[in-house]
Amino acid sequence: MRIEPFRLISFDSTRWESSSELAKSLLNIDTKDKLNRTKEILEFLKGKIAKGEAKIDSEPAMYVLNINDGMKSSTSIIASVHYDEKKIFFPNEDTHPDKISGYRRVFEAYKLQINPVLTFYKNGPTIKSLVENTVNFRPKVQTSINGALYTLWQIKNPLEIENIKNSVKEIDRLYIADGHHRFSIFQGMPNKASLRIMVSLTDARSICLKSCHRVIVGKIPDEWIQRISKYCVMEVLTNNDISLENCILIKFRDSYTYKVIFRNDIIDKISLFSAVDNIIFKEAFGIDDHKREGRIFPLPGNITFADYDKIFSLYSNSSIIVFIPDICISEFFKIVDNGNKLPPTSTWFEPKIIDGFLMSHFG
Repeated sequence: MRIEPFRLISFDSTRWESSSELAKSLLNIDTKDKLNRTKEILEFLKGKIAKGEAKIDSEPAMYVLNINDGMKSSTSIIASVHYDEKKIFFPNEDTHPDKISGYRRVFEAYKLQINPVLTFYKNGPTIKSLVENTVNFRPKVQTSINGALYTLWQIKNPLEIENIKNSVKEIDRLYIADGHHRFSIFQGMPNKASLRIMVSLTDARSICLKSCHRVIVGKIPDEWIQRISKYCVMEVLTNNDISLENCILIKFRDSYTYKVIFRNDIIDKISLFSAVDNIIFKEAFGIDDHKREGRIFPLPGNITFADYDKIFSLYSNSSIIVFIPDICISEFFKIVDNGNKLPPTSTWFEPKIIDGFLMSHFG
């Protein structure tokens, strides 16, 4: 793998600290209309760049980013990777073709990448060991955003850059944690030979893997229980003080909560995520692929069952929330390394980088 320095577009610490407008404008609240939300962010950032409030670095560099929310800390290297190295990228989820075409049109209009593609690797040196000298120096940016401390260091020393490049060049698999659609928009585009993608690179030890939950909009068939009972054991729960543990919970608005445990012979054949997608959504709820848009929305993996009232309030026309237990990293590697993929937006990786904190320009 060949990583290279690049010119970053960024705000300085004073801009983040002195302007609540910036953090509020870039905070993703929900996933109901991500494409239009992306357009809003890009238009906002375009204006900030035009005013000189966001600046393009004068020379190429690599960067080290640490995000600490008080409970966990993650360090990554921000660099660019040539698109012709796409074979080393291993997506773990399928993508929505309609979303790819929409994001591609947005990219063509703005030529901005407002977040790196978040990637991690299984075998290789820890990122902390590669950047231990860098993080002892004064950072380029240090600021608190939505409760997390962001610290960004710039690496311009040619010897240090070369050392990092040599240390990671044998890594031949980068698993995409976040940014599947961002990566996929470049497929089939002309002039890919000169295209470099901004990536965030870290090791598997530094990430936290959770599952995305789902909120369902609209009515589902009355016979859904009969349809799903062929594949699982179900229990009606009356106590709403429930931990997710290793089961699926289906919470109805103002009604019952169902605990769902698939039979072992089902889970032995397909992943839990595929069972949720194919058995619960498609067969039981009757939501086929062409009906997903506007009916199924992913929810952050950091929410809990106790948040269901907030979710129902946010999605006022929703009827059901499906809470999905977390996947362990070994199961994740087993699925992806065997050439399989999970349904779209199945996974939630932390810590995430707020949209717009790191930007690069294609032009």
